[in-house]
Amino acid sequence: MGAEPYANLRKLSAREGEPLEDILKTAATQLENFGEEAIVQVRLRATTSTGESWGAYSLRISPKDRVVQSETVDTPDLEIITTRDVFDRLAGGSYSPVQAFRDGNMRVRGDIELGKRLLAHLAGSGTKIDC
Repeated sequence: MGAEPYANLRKLSAREGEPLEDILKTAATQLENFGEEAIVQVRLRATTSTGESWGAYSLRISPKDRVVQSETVDTPDLEIITTRDVFDRLAGGSYSPVQAFRDGNMRVRGDIELGKRLLAHLAGSGTKIDC
């Protein structure tokens, strides 16, 4: 029996190299009917000629609105830590968040059950949710 593929996200990016803030705004729109309150933080690691740098955005979700901010949050409900390359593949719908985690290309901190619910809400059509 072969392994079942993990769920990919529906396509959240419109073009290669799209700003992270724009991708998160698209995700925020897709979470309009999520119905929960949460703070999700995305931290991206980049390696440059001068060393390692980090960028972070937070997405505050509530039943009434969703707000993307370019700031770190001390205690997010869920934190996703990866590289920009991996994040672009996730947002493009070509790489499953579960597979990225299993491959060691993404770390997750906080409420894993919240992460599963977000994945189920943002999953692309025709994908099986098997977290």
